[in-house]
Amino acid sequence: MAANMAKAGHALLCFDAAGTQARMPAGAEDAGSVAAVAERVRIALLSLPDGKVSATVAREMLTARPRKLEILIDTSTTGMEDAER
Repeated sequence: MAANMAKAGHALLCFDAAGTQARMPAGAEDAGSVAAVAERVRIALLSLPDGKVSATVAREMLTARPRKLEILIDTSTTGMEDAER
């Protein structure tokens, strides 16, 4: 998903706990942390492996201070219970 957004010309600020540099598309900027993403962008898109991870990252982003983040879009693979939270 990030690679397609980068190809379309969108500026990307990325963080991946599993290794951002090796996984982010060419031209994207490494944020360094989840909190740094929340501090620097108005809209964030999550694509994570499960609901538990998604909830943890969302909580960290929403409690970051200072926070520029206003819109958090979660495209992660989650069950109904996690999606409804």
